[in-house]
Amino acid sequence: MVNDPIMSMYLETYIASVVPRKIGTFVTSVTTYNRNDGKCVAKSWMVALISGLDPCAVIPFGVPNPTRR
Repeated sequence: MVNDPIMSMYLETYIASVVPRKIGTFVTSVTTYNRNDGKCVAKSWMVALISGLDPCAVIPFGVPNPTRR
C-alpha cells in the first residue's frame, strides 16, 4: 500500500449569509481549503437551520447562495 505524503492545509471559514424564515434561521458558512503555497484545493458550503428563533429578532445579511469568492 502506498501512502500519500502528509500535506499541511490552511482553512479559511466565513459566514456567507443569515436568512430568517418561518421555520427558523438558515446560516450558510463557506470553508476554503488551501495548501501552504496558497493554491485552493477545495471549497465547501455548509447550511445550518437554527430553529426556535423569531424571524423578527434576526438581522439578515448576505445572499442565500454564495458564489465563489
